[in-house]
Formats: sequence, C-alpha cells, structure tokens
Amino acid sequence: MIIYSFLRRVELEKAEIDNMIQKIGESLGLLAPLQNDLSKLASELQEKEKMLSEREERLKESQEQNIVLQESYLSVQEELDKISAMYKDLAGTTDANINIKHILSVYVTLLENVFEGKPHAKILLLLNSGEKKSITRQELNQTIGFSPAVVLHSIHELLRAELIDYEDDTGVVTLREQLS
Repeated sequence: MIIYSFLRRVELEKAEIDNMIQKIGESLGLLAPLQNDLSKLASELQEKEKMLSEREERLKESQEQNIVLQESYLSVQEELDKISAMYKDLAGTTDANINIKHILSVYVTLLENVFEGKPHAKILLLLNSGEKKSITRQELNQTIGFSPAVVLHSIHELLRAELIDYEDDTGVVTLREQLS
C-alpha cells in the first residue's frame, strides 16, 4: 500500500509537472508574438528618434538661416534709411512717409541714365565682392563688358569720388574700403 500510494503520488506529481510543462509551452507561445511586437516597437522608436533628430537639425539650420536673413534685412533697412535721409536732405522735405521704392527707382534711373553708373556699379561690385582686393584695368575691360574708354572714364570718376585707388603705371585698381 505504501508503494501504491507512493506511485500514485509520483503519477500525480508527474501529471502536475506535465501540466506545468504544457502551461510553460503555452506561455512561451504567447511570449514569442509579444517579443516580435516589442522588437517592432523598438525599431519604430529608433526610427522616430532619428526623424526627431533630423527635424531638430533642420530646425536649427532654419533658425541659423533666419538669423542671417534678419541681419541682412537690418543691413538693407539701414541702407534704405540712409537713402531716405539723403533724399529728405536733397528734396528739403520733412515728410516721413517717403516711399522708398520711388526713391530707389530715382537713384537707379540716375545711375543708369544720367551718370552712366552701370560700369561704375560693376567695378564697385567686383572689387567689393571680396574675391580680389585689386584688379587690373585690362581685367576690368574683359570682365565687365564695357569699352576700354568707358572703363577708364569710370575708374577716373570713382577715383575722384575717393572710392578706389588707381595706379596709372601698373593699371591696378584697388577698393579703398569695403562697402557695407
């Protein structure tokens, strides 16, 4: 009887162990899809973090570009204020509501038609661009596309306006100071 009872207990424990093994197998079967889901979520999280990082980088670049544009805008605004002040002085008016577009169109017209300012402006732009501090008259003739006589005349007018230095013997033109 003791043996029978012992065997019975062993069978019950074996049944319990088999039952536990079956439950462990079922649990493992349920864990496998959850593990796949967890892996997918982890990869999605990495992708989202990467996208967020890229967005933050683009935002930073955009902010830096915005700062540069703001500085440029303020510089242009200062120049327009100078032009407006010069116009008020020349016109003898105190009207604060002068249309800057009209003033600029007047100055552009004067430069283009009256003062033949196109070669002057091209010379100043070329020297002020920062690529070269000095340039020869022959290089100017080839670069700006005007006749040598017009280029020489423009050089002398810019020299009289004290914007450039010019050496007759070498033909080198140098901008006196950078224009803002």
